[in-house]
Amino acid sequence: IGAVYQPLFTAFGPKAIEHRLEYSAAKVVVTNPANRGKLDEVANLPRIATILGADDALRQGDIDFRAALAAASPACEPVMRRGQDLFMMMSTSGTTGLPKGVPVPLSALMAFGAYARCDRPAPRRHL
Repeated sequence: IGAVYQPLFTAFGPKAIEHRLEYSAAKVVVTNPANRGKLDEVANLPRIATILGADDALRQGDIDFRAALAAASPACEPVMRRGQDLFMMMSTSGTTGLPKGVPVPLSALMAFGAYARCDRPAPRRHL
């Protein structure tokens, strides 16, 4: 779909969210009703897609995430991606100033996979 993932920690306040959305040039925020209110004080919000539960109401102007998926065509033309294409925008911790964006390319998935397979501590054996 051409999207780049920008994780947002649920404990972030409005300014932290605003900063990350700004430097990532986000076009949409996907959230749920439990976290939707945290976006109320964020300036220059992109579109908001909310994943609703059975008894949740959609806020005016928001996109119903599940309804949008159901209405979308299942047909999708594949697009060749290269290793340097982005798949995620991470953030520095901001210990020396505002957090900075860290673009993560698709090629990093290989390293993530290798880490998940090989660089974990051995399981503990109990007697």
